Amino acid sequence: MVRVNEQQAVSQPLSVTKCDQRQKYLTIRDPTTWSKAFFQEGRDCDAMENGVSESFNYAIRHARRRHIITMLEKIRLFVMEMIYTQRVEGME
Repeated sequence: MVRVNEQQAVSQPLSVTKCDQRQKYLTIRDPTTWSKAFFQEGRDCDAMENGVSESFNYAIRHARRRHIITMLEKIRLFVMEMIYTQRVEGME
């Protein structure tokens, strides 16, 4: 990868062919997938993994109000209990 500093970037603008290639690449794609004008506000991620983090954050919401050491200890205990519960359920 070639690194370019600000002075080089100003003195050596992109060539016309590179700009044309980029424009061609974007024009053949659906603008709703890359244009900021089509993005919905407040929607950062619609992946399934987001539900796991939201559930975890909800479960530790009370621990987050404590001092850092106490908070980490409560989270550690919560995770240990969760892993143990899942292991027992998996053995049944």
